[in-house]
Amino acid sequence: MRTKILQLIFVFAAASVINSSAQSVIPFYKNGVSGYKDAATGQVVIPAKYRSASTMIPYNKGGDSYAVVSFEGKFGYINQKGEVLIPFIYDMANIFTEGIAAVKLNGKYGFINMKNETIIPFQYDYAGKVNSGIARIEKNGMWGFLNVSTKAEIALQFYSANDFSEGLASVKNADGQWGFINAQGNYVIAPQFTKADTFNHGRAMVHNGNNYVYINTTGQVIQTLER
Repeated sequence: MRTKILQLIFVFAAASVINSSAQSVIPFYKNGVSGYKDAATGQVVIPAKYRSASTMIPYNKGGDSYAVVSFEGKFGYINQKGEVLIPFIYDMANIFTEGIAAVKLNGKYGFINMKNETIIPFQYDYAGKVNSGIARIEKNGMWGFLNVSTKAEIALQFYSANDFSEGLASVKNADGQWGFINAQGNYVIAPQFTKADTFNHGRAMVHNGNNYVYINTTGQVIQTLER
């Protein structure tokens, strides 16, 4: 009886390993094109044929993954078996964040979901990734933000902008100064910097005209960097 139990444990363990390795595929590069191989065994799972290929990203509870790849000049999405999830029709495509991806079609950016349904029409010159429901957009040289759920825009009034991170986004005004706005488009940290990065773990690097410094989310300097 004990032998049978041990045999069953071994079988289930082996099946688990096989299933895990089948899902764990990584990109490789050969002769100018990319494919995917098993991370554990090195065996080729998807032959090298893509001009560019992202890493595989999990997208459901079943253990399935997807990647953004380009083939014959167009971008699309495949799964870990090489099956096409979204056809190769886009000029550019990004990974999905919060179930939505910015893609470019006929020279304009819009947003799609995993079913390749258009969530936001193709009307922007650039569109960034979605963060907490908000994406950076650009049209006619001016930058703003879009709430992808309500489709409400934070006006295209900025001369440059970075993606939202930790509830704030750095933006540049007409005077060339950078500040930080919240999701409602209101300044939380007034424009005063010559350069500004995004927040990460509660701090952002900015240049105050003299030095690079780190500030917190209230705009207080918490560290000055040596030149």
